[in-house]
Amino acid sequence: FFTDELMDEAKKYIHDNRQVVCNYWYPDKDWYDRNKLKCDTSVKYDFLDNGKTARDHNLFIRSMRKMPDKRAVIVTDRNHIPSEYREGENVDLFFQEKPNDFTMLQLCMNTKVMVIPLEEKKEMLGPIGATSYMDAIALGMPVVTNKKAAFAKEIEKYHTGSLFDLNEDSLAEVLRVSLEDYAHLRDEMKYFSENHTIKQYSENLAKYLFV
Repeated sequence: FFTDELMDEAKKYIHDNRQVVCNYWYPDKDWYDRNKLKCDTSVKYDFLDNGKTARDHNLFIRSMRKMPDKRAVIVTDRNHIPSEYREGENVDLFFQEKPNDFTMLQLCMNTKVMVIPLEEKKEMLGPIGATSYMDAIALGMPVVTNKKAAFAKEIEKYHTGSLFDLNEDSLAEVLRVSLEDYAHLRDEMKYFSENHTIKQYSENLAKYLFV
């Protein structure tokens, strides 16, 4: 589940004639469609930040302070509470000690936009954040992430979300625009999700496994 750019980077460290291919990873949309029927679909949040790996939750919190009339939720555990979190502000914490696909599905169904605020790095950030991205694709959620994300070019190409520079003013502005353009971005992501599923991923992989 890489991108062409990441594959090119990987090739720099390969010194034999092995075959290297890029196989994009996409969600099992049938699972989401089947299980979301059991969910409460009321919208409680504008933004969801449901990742733990290499996330700058504090940047997200600072950006949300510039939008006091909007609400967000961050998924974390009690050992990793963001240092800038303040109870009573417009960001809630959802504590989850172990992964649970069904609670994440419910949170996604209660939220408009998926936010993937990856930590600042000079290089592209590999496939980090891809699980949150899969949730967003499967459920038609627009994505807000930074320009270093591995899937940033895909978001830009298909107009399925918005990209920010790694500072709170840029993120706050992109969050605002993502709500202004929500209906359009949601429709673009829903259209994208129809043709980007685990079926396409499996069929592509089979070409190389069963030759």
